[in-house]
Amino acid sequence: MFVGDALLSFMLFKASLFHQYNLLVNNMLRFLPLICCIFIFLGLGYWITSDQADQSQIQASTISVNSLESQKKTSLELFNSIQIDENEPIAVVDDDSYDFGVVERFTHSEHYFTVRNEGTAPLELTKGPSSCSCTVLGLTNQVVAPGEEVAIKLSWNTRLKEGLFDQKAIIYTNDPEHKELVFQVKGLVEKRFGVSRENVIFSSIIPGKQASQDILVFSKTSSSLSGLTFQATGVGPEIDHKWIEVSKAELKELNVRSAMKLRITVLPTDVEQIFLKQCVIFGSISESINEDRVEKVSLERIDLTVQGSIKGGFKILSPLIDRSGVIHIGRIEHGQGKTVRLSLKIRDSELDFNTTEIKTYPDFVQAKLVPFGTEKPGLYFIEIDISKDAPKCIYHGDHGYVLIASDHPRIPKIKTLWLRFRVE
Repeated sequence: MFVGDALLSFMLFKASLFHQYNLLVNNMLRFLPLICCIFIFLGLGYWITSDQADQSQIQASTISVNSLESQKKTSLELFNSIQIDENEPIAVVDDDSYDFGVVERFTHSEHYFTVRNEGTAPLELTKGPSSCSCTVLGLTNQVVAPGEEVAIKLSWNTRLKEGLFDQKAIIYTNDPEHKELVFQVKGLVEKRFGVSRENVIFSSIIPGKQASQDILVFSKTSSSLSGLTFQATGVGPEIDHKWIEVSKAELKELNVRSAMKLRITVLPTDVEQIFLKQCVIFGSISESINEDRVEKVSLERIDLTVQGSIKGGFKILSPLIDRSGVIHIGRIEHGQGKTVRLSLKIRDSELDFNTTEIKTYPDFVQAKLVPFGTEKPGLYFIEIDISKDAPKCIYHGDHGYVLIASDHPRIPKIKTLWLRFRVE
């Protein structure tokens, strides 16, 4: 009975579902025309909107092209409206600089520069500023026709100048590419009073000896030097001087008008020192100061320095000595011994060097001083001998040594000679 009830309930449920399905289908069929109309209207709206957008794009493109064509037309009209003036002057200068070489003071001279007009319009020239010793002259024609040229004269006076001379003058033009033309005159104005060296250096003067050097005192503008004096001041050795005449042949070779040699001598002293002397040379010269060759005598002054060192003592020479002064004797075979020789040079006015004592360490090291010979005074050999009886040992240059004492007035001893060797 239970099964029959369940089957009956299932059949009733199925019948209910079928009835609801039929109702749904009937309802959809009833609204189908309405749904179709809605889809049709939506399709028409989309088609109309798309067509309007395409028309807008076409219109925008047309406007853009028309605008571009309008801009091109405007630019072309503006370009065609510009009137190009090809008639312009062109200023051409082949050489705008002149070197007059070497001249005397108070020299008056001039030079011509050429300006051409290679343009198609008149070239207008106007004088501009110039240096104090340079003047623009001869610019009578201030307008240069096309194809023509004009000469511009520059005049200058060296006056009181000495050494390098460099002056400029400016010409203004109506050439748009060359609105200014700059002309230059340059050269060298001779010194009226000078020396070949302003710094005289004496290096390593030996104590007790004198040393001399010559310098040239000259004038390239004056035919004579007179009243020459020399003064030296400062701490150091005494300095003497002597004036020496210069021959005409030497004047020609030196390319000067007048000159004297000055011999500067550092007098002997036993004091080792480094010195610097401030020196002054005074002299009277005469020269022409204008075109009428009027002679003028003037007192001139030159400052110079004399410096150097007075250094005596000695110098030891040998390839066995390193920078620290240690003597590298090297390896010695046991029972053979070895002898090395060093050169000793005395740098003093007193060249005799007599030893009073020679100390060595260790005991099997011996040393002696041997004169080189009478033909070279002040030169000696220091002989260091390692005995054959030396035991096997090593000395590193810190306690094996040779010490030599002397009765020399300024060199009482030779510095300690440290030894480095090994006996094997």
